[in-house]
Amino acid sequence: MQTIGKILFYNEGDGKGILITSGREKINFSIQEWNDFETMPSLGLEVHFTLQNDEALGIASVQQIITQDIPSSEDTIKKDTEDNLNTVEDKEIIPKTQKKQLSDDKKAITDLLDNSEENLELLHDKITLTLNISDTMNQYFQVIQKNLLLRSGYKKVEGRLNYIIARRFIWTTFNNLTEIDSNILTPRIKSISDDLKIISQIYDDFIKKIRYPSSAFEEIFLSCQTEYKMVKKTTDETIEKLNLLDNQEKLIGLQRKLKNEEINKTSGKDKEKLGILINELKSLNGVYVDIVHMMAELKERQKHNLELLYNFEKEYKEEFFENFLKESESYKKDLLAILDAQAYLVDNQLWQEAKVSKSLKKYFKDSLINGELNTKTYLKYYLSTLDSDKANQTTKELYEFYEHLLDVQKDYILIVTNSMQEAMEYEAAIKNSSKSNNVKSFIDEIGAIKWAMKNYVKVLVLEDILKTTTAENFLNVYHNNILSKPKIIIIGDKPKSNSSEYVISKLLSKNISPKVIAANVNEMINA
Repeated sequence: MQTIGKILFYNEGDGKGILITSGREKINFSIQEWNDFETMPSLGLEVHFTLQNDEALGIASVQQIITQDIPSSEDTIKKDTEDNLNTVEDKEIIPKTQKKQLSDDKKAITDLLDNSEENLELLHDKITLTLNISDTMNQYFQVIQKNLLLRSGYKKVEGRLNYIIARRFIWTTFNNLTEIDSNILTPRIKSISDDLKIISQIYDDFIKKIRYPSSAFEEIFLSCQTEYKMVKKTTDETIEKLNLLDNQEKLIGLQRKLKNEEINKTSGKDKEKLGILINELKSLNGVYVDIVHMMAELKERQKHNLELLYNFEKEYKEEFFENFLKESESYKKDLLAILDAQAYLVDNQLWQEAKVSKSLKKYFKDSLINGELNTKTYLKYYLSTLDSDKANQTTKELYEFYEHLLDVQKDYILIVTNSMQEAMEYEAAIKNSSKSNNVKSFIDEIGAIKWAMKNYVKVLVLEDILKTTTAENFLNVYHNNILSKPKIIIIGDKPKSNSSEYVISKLLSKNISPKVIAANVNEMINA
């Protein structure tokens, strides 16, 4: 019995396998029965074989059988035999369910051809523009513009942190610190960080479109073109139908092949059966011809549609690329400005909370992390644990970020005196001694402490008697509120306290000149 099935299992080692028929019957086979020299056995391959005593004989791939020449009934049956069978009842081998399926498919294909024809008549030989390039870009950029306007307040933020360089370590730090002490995640920090993520996603999508303009062309311009989308949809549907018809063509082709073989074996033996077989073959031939005709029609439609799509894209693509990239420049700068301001705020606010967190202070102290509680100190500590000779791309980016932090999170020289005149003279002398020095002077002790909490002080210049307190009291407050330990220069008498929490690096006399103070500051900075 001639049967069709698929290879369910095959072992190349011993040449044995298992076939499964359409009736879910499993049949063993051996490579000795393989008769196809063009195709070797493989899982899922459709095959034709003779089923005899639960064994598969004369196995070959379905594709090989389909591509063989199919002899016509006129070549195998004598004309007088065929004439004598004209009165035989027309019986068909195709099951009613299969005939209905073929009929439904033919109707679906016919409907598709009719719809395609209507579309082509409507479109003629060119797709009509729905929205021009300027309109489509305005629609896209209006969304970005709206997001920028909602966040215009960030332009007033004084600080900036390069988010593109910093993003990886910012979120790592964010997660690490909030894991140690979840209380530092205040509503303000959560609000800013959530908004930073939103703008970051908008920016990433924006940059993706700049980097891949073809994607931008499709998402921004082509998605707004009504007729283009209609032709595209019709083309996709046509491809699906062609795939369906291709499978049916193979199936009907195999059935015709088998029917011809059966006719050849029956010729001259059983006239009644022969007549039935001939009518069945005619029915198969009719369906086969319809399928081939439909496929030819669909391929013509597909070719025409593809040309329409290609010509439309070609006409507008280059102009879109040029205008989009040009328009994008200003929006890119504005998005980066918002991101950098938000990154600075998240980083700054997070560390302000960290500085008053007992858990984080203890963590830094136990980890022997010295310096101001900020990203620069944390990153410097992290980099010190790495082998710079084995740095990968991610590590190299962190070193780049650290260099960036050295520019934006500068070390300061803090001056606190009881005289505005002295403060100004000391500040001017230190700045003149080295242009790289960053100096800040105060006569307000509380203002100095608040400022020091937000900035890293490397050298503290302090008079022994301040405006409202002493150097000793000031240093006690400084120590209790600020983790970093600056090098300390006292002008005047040494504080009475022998506290081990801070060390006086230099003691200078009251009437010493500003230039000498500047020289001592530079000596400590460069030590």
